[in-house]
Parts: sequence; structure tokens; C-alpha cells
Amino acid sequence: MRRALAYIDANAHLAITIDDVAAASYISTRGLQCAFRRALDITPADALRQARLDGAHRDLRDGDGRSVGEIARRWGFSNSSRFTAAYREAYGAAPSLPSA
Repeated sequence: MRRALAYIDANAHLAITIDDVAAASYISTRGLQCAFRRALDITPADALRQARLDGAHRDLRDGDGRSVGEIARRWGFSNSSRFTAAYREAYGAAPSLPSA
């Protein structure tokens, strides 16, 4: 689990898959899914999505000059509506840049 979570945290901004996480953790994809379910009661995909949301949240909070859409795409969210819905569910507000 530690290897998988560390890999997700270090690579969430890249186009990684659950198969990549499993390979980096030296476990089968099915074994990874079972381990996540047993230890965290979530799927590896849920953990990857949350890591990506956390990264987007940090970038939005820091306001580095990129638009919300650019930040969403950087973190692997190609559909802005789905990103907005997932962000709102996780943080209780729509994604936005800090006011100047």
C-alpha cells in the first residue's frame, strides 16, 4: 500500500493508469484493488482521482497564472464538467482561482 500511494502521489500529474500503479507496487492489478478495498475501503482509481483533485486544488489556491481549465487538464481531467462536479463534491465549492 505504501508503495502504491507514494507512486500515486509522485505521478498523479502524469497519464498513469491503475496498471502502472500495480506494476510500481510489484503486485497484480487485482491484488492492488483488493488491498485498497481491504485497507482503505476505496479503489485505486478513487485514490488516484483524489490525488489529482488535491493537486488541482493546490494549483488553484496558488494561482500561478493558469486558467481553471488548464489546471484541470494538467491534472488529467479532460472533461471540465466532470472536473467541476468532482471538485465540488470534494471541496464544497466550484473550482476557481483566487481573487486578485
